[in-house]
Amino acid sequence: MGKMVGPITQTMLRGVKRIAAQFTLTMAACNLVRLPGLLAA
Repeated sequence: MGKMVGPITQTMLRGVKRIAAQFTLTMAACNLVRLPGLLAA
């Protein structure tokens, strides 16, 4: 799901900290996308 929400497919960043920050933000966005569906159920 991260590939559809954020730029996880190919990162242009270097460094573990930067990639970890990008991953964290992408997963947060993924959770925000899922939230309305979870609340409606």
